[in-house]
Amino acid sequence: MSEVYVVDGVRLCPYNRDIVFPYLLTNSSIDYKCPMIFQQTVTLDVYDIGGPNLTAMWAAEWFNNAAKEGKQVVMNNRCGLPGDYDTPEYARYDAVQVRKWESNLGMDPFSYGYNRATPEDAYLSPAGIVTSLVDMVSKNGNFLLDVGPTANGTIIDVEQRNLRAAGKWIKTHGEAIFNTTYWFITPEEGQAVRFTQNTDAFYITTLYAPNATLVLDSPVPYVSGDQITVVGGNMSGTVVPSQLMANGSLEITVSDAVQAADQYAWVFKIAFGGVKTSAGGNATTTYNGPTPATQTTSGSGRLAVSGTVILVVMVA
Repeated sequence: MSEVYVVDGVRLCPYNRDIVFPYLLTNSSIDYKCPMIFQQTVTLDVYDIGGPNLTAMWAAEWFNNAAKEGKQVVMNNRCGLPGDYDTPEYARYDAVQVRKWESNLGMDPFSYGYNRATPEDAYLSPAGIVTSLVDMVSKNGNFLLDVGPTANGTIIDVEQRNLRAAGKWIKTHGEAIFNTTYWFITPEEGQAVRFTQNTDAFYITTLYAPNATLVLDSPVPYVSGDQITVVGGNMSGTVVPSQLMANGSLEITVSDAVQAADQYAWVFKIAFGGVKTSAGGNATTTYNGPTPATQTTSGSGRLAVSGTVILVVMVA
């Protein structure tokens, strides 16, 4: 073997030399796993060298070099210093975070890699993908979704089906997701309704099929005369009846046809701009929130897109 490697110009190393190393166990009956697990646990707990906490030693040079090359870069909060955004894992925030964040979540509820013991019905469903994305975006977050293929690189059928179904929804409802920002008053109303906005419109998304009458008590940018339209589904663009109630709540009437025309999440849109009032004058629905896609980072770049689902394939 050594001669073949030398002829081919391949460097020899401990993995391809014709040498039997004395530290390799020849007696398979020896229980070495338990002592090693204990030893490594002690090593990690007692002898933490602080490797991940050395940000100050390299961050300045990294940011400066990126700036010289005209690159926009960001740093997460896993390198010691707080960085530019937070990264909760298999978790999310209950309220809006002004500081940008990104939740890490796997299709498998237990593992980022492929786990043959996971039953099909335990994988993240299309509805789970969509509602997770909507919830995170409404609170100023991004969605990092992991997909774990098998050892030969195959993405199993249930993951493919669920991803494609969720992707179909995202494609037709993307205006309520991408390049949007949070509603600065509140991101949600109860467990079922989420709010997002951009410079052109305000979006109301229900995470369940809405009732025939959807009443919003939270302040939203709606004035009498505004039209509310359906976004996505088989009735996209349809105007739904709406009115301000005496107590200031917004009432939206949702027909059976509108309910049946979509799935996973239902989106309603209030366009910003001047509208005709019943008195013949002009009212204006204005955008009062922060400008989307402009959160400055501590480095040389910007977190340029709000409402992002990033798909990561974790190789087993």
